[in-house]
Amino acid sequence: MRLQTVLAVLGNAGVTMVFTVMLLAPRGVGAVNGVPRIKPEIAQPRLTSHGCLFVLKTDKAGYEAGDRPSIEIAASNPTDKPADAAVWINILATRPTSPLSRMLPTPRSLWSHSQAFSLKARETKTVTIVSEAGLPGGERISITMSDRNEAILARSLGVRNGPATASQSTPAAKSARTEP
Repeated sequence: MRLQTVLAVLGNAGVTMVFTVMLLAPRGVGAVNGVPRIKPEIAQPRLTSHGCLFVLKTDKAGYEAGDRPSIEIAASNPTDKPADAAVWINILATRPTSPLSRMLPTPRSLWSHSQAFSLKARETKTVTIVSEAGLPGGERISITMSDRNEAILARSLGVRNGPATASQSTPAAKSARTEP
């Protein structure tokens, strides 16, 4: 080969390598242009149970990997009678779908918490809870609220009366799992 041809091939290979490295270089974990990467989806922000209305919201619209979201639950009793009710909050993570896989990824529970409310007639209370689990980066996060933990597991994981996670081993969680 001629020297000129060899130099042209090496030049093209070098330019191709630079563009490939720029396109495929791993991006840093964290914010891109000031926008957090993890934006949890609140599957059911409003719930009516035992005559009470519960509204769920988070302290931020987006989080960094490892952040522990702060969840606010506003409970109001619009009736003329006192009411006792409890809600379950569950944070679920789902890995991205692989284009080579035939199966969809199964969501896994990162954290679950039961919050009981005792409301007088026409009373409103707000409770803020900080999650004990940090959010993983690169996964889809959803936050669900229900009046029964089994309803969350069945809707999210596709199982009925599924196994409890380690974070659900509180006495309240055990009694909630044994309900019909």
